[in-house]
Amino acid sequence: MTTFLIAFLILTAPDPTATVLLEEGNKSYNNGDMARAATLYEAYLQLNAKDRAVIVRMAELYQSSGRNDQAVPYFRRITTEFCGTGCKENCLKEAECKRHQEVLTKISRDSATDDQVPLAAKVPEIAAKIFSQAVELKKNRKFEQARDLLTVALKLDPDLVGVYRHLGEVYEQLKDQKQADEFYLWYLRVRPAGPLAAQVRTKLSKAATETLAKITLTSSWGCYIVIGSESLTDAKGRALKTPIKELSLPAGRYGIGFVCQEQHLARRIWVDLAAKENRTQDFAFGTIAVNLNPWARILAAANIADTKPQFMDLGLFDVIGLPVGSYTLKLNAFDKSKTKTLTLEVKPKESIKITQW
Repeated sequence: MTTFLIAFLILTAPDPTATVLLEEGNKSYNNGDMARAATLYEAYLQLNAKDRAVIVRMAELYQSSGRNDQAVPYFRRITTEFCGTGCKENCLKEAECKRHQEVLTKISRDSATDDQVPLAAKVPEIAAKIFSQAVELKKNRKFEQARDLLTVALKLDPDLVGVYRHLGEVYEQLKDQKQADEFYLWYLRVRPAGPLAAQVRTKLSKAATETLAKITLTSSWGCYIVIGSESLTDAKGRALKTPIKELSLPAGRYGIGFVCQEQHLARRIWVDLAAKENRTQDFAFGTIAVNLNPWARILAAANIADTKPQFMDLGLFDVIGLPVGSYTLKLNAFDKSKTKTLTLEVKPKESIKITQW
């Protein structure tokens, strides 16, 4: 009898991770932090997809926050899963069903023109803890449980890059190579360099491998590279500088940032990569070396035909980088004793010295 009771208690005990998510969601909701509450409830529903009370709360939370496009799927779930003849358990009363159906009909029309930013907020502190739990489950070969917790961690913090790689490995163990490829490719989009990226590429199916492209990154002087919001680093976490040869990336559109610290210059270049493509992206720029007496503040504007010059302050540096092209410079002495306007052509790897007024 004792053994039976212990087993029964273990089987019916609430999932501790789900409990934390629900409690934190309720706390955020009661504190008026609807974005954080929404993210936590969404993560909770990954583990308890049929919790009617949370589904109803999500529908009403999104609607009251003006996110009709996010509310519609939840109201639709309410009216199909908990109302009508199709509902077998945990059903809502007829009056409640009618009210939810009326709201659904109204906001379905409104959501067609709804361009609100989705209501969500990252919860990195909880995501990191759940990620650690998931990795332990994965080590112990509890792959389905690991998959569920990794999915929750990703919902709480989409910037937790390691989750993508671990989800790929979990789905591979669960014999779902198509889903594994999806997560491996997501990982490679933001972490394309280093030994882990090399390992991930070996795990791709042949079909997924054929979606990869190669890009060589060069610049007039050495620049650090940022892809999306991630700095490109080596295995030891050290930032990589150009030139970077044949970086392998999944096909797609990328914002590649060149951060040239010594020249006080940063630019993002948008690149569209096609599958199997092998291309070079160069960032060509020159520098202006300034040594004036009296010292001057410098404003620069690119000379573009039929466009009004947009001047920008180049800062207080002795060496300033500018992309190649024609520029108008305005020099203003700090004591207002002198001003000067000049036009110059910036060429790749060329340094223009300005030493006289």
